[in-house]
Amino acid sequence: YLVNNAGFGKFCRTEEVDEKTCMRMIDVNCKAVVALSLRALPYLTPGSHVINTASASAFQPLPYMNVYAATKAYVLSYSRALFNELRPKNIHMLAVCPSWVKTEFIDSAKSTDSNAVKNFANIYTADRIVSLALRDSKKFNKQLSVCGLPTKLQHIATKIFPTRIAMRMWQNMQEK
Repeated sequence: YLVNNAGFGKFCRTEEVDEKTCMRMIDVNCKAVVALSLRALPYLTPGSHVINTASASAFQPLPYMNVYAATKAYVLSYSRALFNELRPKNIHMLAVCPSWVKTEFIDSAKSTDSNAVKNFANIYTADRIVSLALRDSKKFNKQLSVCGLPTKLQHIATKIFPTRIAMRMWQNMQEK
């Protein structure tokens, strides 16, 4: 198994986050996934598994989390492409797209100056996400691991509704 699970984000308005933090987010959330995958690929044998942690944020652009959501969309797209490339070698690729997870991520991502993201509905334990991801990784045709009905509905809704409506729904949830 190769598990790419590092990542960080910031919850705030665009003008409240500095360029250095945004570039670090891209480095950790995107570049590290590619670098570690490329370094591990020569050593992966048939039956190996690669699990990349994306996010439910990957399903749509998110105001107040724009760089984070964009990096996780990158991880999801990269993972899905690798799924097709690695499949003939019998190497399984899975993108994990959890909603909120009870970890220190939320406290770290909150900005002391901003209360832009405050609705953390449908929060799951890390154990639940990991358990589902490991189960899903054993399903050879499964590309995506999504935990919980609300997150699955979000994934479906982002395919049905225009992006501008999905973003407005997100902003409305945060403003409550």
